[in-house]
Amino acid sequence: MHERRADEASRDVQAWLKCLYVRERVGEAFVGRVTGVAPFGIFVTLDELYVEGLVHVSELGSEYFQYNEVAHELRGERTGKRYRLTDEVEVQVSRVDLEARRIDFRLVDRLGFRELQRGETRDAETPSAPKAAPAKSEKVKKARAERAAARSKAPAASAKKRRTGLRRRH
Repeated sequence: MHERRADEASRDVQAWLKCLYVRERVGEAFVGRVTGVAPFGIFVTLDELYVEGLVHVSELGSEYFQYNEVAHELRGERTGKRYRLTDEVEVQVSRVDLEARRIDFRLVDRLGFRELQRGETRDAETPSAPKAAPAKSEKVKKARAERAAARSKAPAASAKKRRTGLRRRH
């Protein structure tokens, strides 16, 4: 009983430390492999960091994905796009929750992934000319501002939907 409790505490501390480490890398892109498939999304382990996180099914695209437990895959109904065990994917760290010890990812487009990995961005006028990315502190500030703006807009939008929904019912 004591050994099991010690193992559980050890895993809990490791998960917390991984989240703490990845929290500093929010917004960065990595290559990983699908290590788990569930009806609500895919679990990805990053090749470089050996950290596991979740890509929620809502981040996979605008279509509905069917879960096939036998084949360990999610398949899109319209496009047939499949996410299976051991598939290589490019993901971006989108959110880290230290309290719940969870890391959330979002998929990155294949075309822009290599530039993101090298820290470069593409200029809109000249698509082939790379330019240096802003300093990390500027990226972090920008990401935090975007998250704060999204959070402030979300409750108002849902309240508006609820109000309009009530009007339609009466």
